[in-house]
Amino acid sequence: MLRVDAALLEASAPIVALLRGSQLTSASDAIAVSGQSRLTSHGTSLVALDASRLVVSRGALVNVTGGSGLTVTGNLLTLSNGSTLSLLNGPLLSVSGGSFASIGGALVAFGARGQPALRLEQPVRRLLRAVRGIPVALLNGATAANVSIADGAVKSPSLGAIKYATATTALVSVSGAGSKVAVRGK
Repeated sequence: MLRVDAALLEASAPIVALLRGSQLTSASDAIAVSGQSRLTSHGTSLVALDASRLVVSRGALVNVTGGSGLTVTGNLLTLSNGSTLSLLNGPLLSVSGGSFASIGGALVAFGARGQPALRLEQPVRRLLRAVRGIPVALLNGATAANVSIADGAVKSPSLGAIKYATATTALVSVSGAGSKVAVRGK
């Protein structure tokens, strides 16, 4: 859907905003940041769904790889008014290859009405560790020290649901000793 490669992109609105019954299917990562690129979002959310549906068939909602960086001052994802994000074969956020992701807000924020849902279908068959209740896959030398998740990583959980296919389904994947994820939950 959106590829950022060897570039710098700054945005003040959501990169992906689906509204009023919109439906979109992405065959691979919905947002791919690669090739030592930098993506910075100063908006309230990087991805926002309002009464809409997004399906990612293979890959993550956001994949940061190849020494790239993602900085989001707000939430990574906001779901409201019955919206659904279905990740059929990947996590919400994947960080690898010496890359970093810094999320100032929540990984997932649920908005008003309609019980929005985040569905993760594919289990990870690797080391899975819960960090502040968030299931994280640690791969290829990544350890718990590569991940910092504060309280508030899921905002307004009573207004929505995260549905995991199995107990080994990860919301976040971190691969490689040089890859880092920080979620401040503000």
